Amino acid sequence: MSHTTPLAPDQREILSAAHKSIAAVHADIRKLIDDGVEGLEWVDACLIDAGSDVVGIFNATEPMSYRS
Repeated sequence: MSHTTPLAPDQREILSAAHKSIAAVHADIRKLIDDGVEGLEWVDACLIDAGSDVVGIFNATEPMSYRS
């Protein structure tokens, strides 16, 4: 699903913060997986998908004046 509705600057800041939070949690989950904790692979995959979705929405709503 493509997001095409322009977002206000504060909404874009929220998306940016959400992406940073997702990335931090993903790093923690990867550490647990690397340490041998089992059963977190699906969480890892979900976090990858969530981060990608947030980036996609962020990029799709970038104001035209910022695009190169």
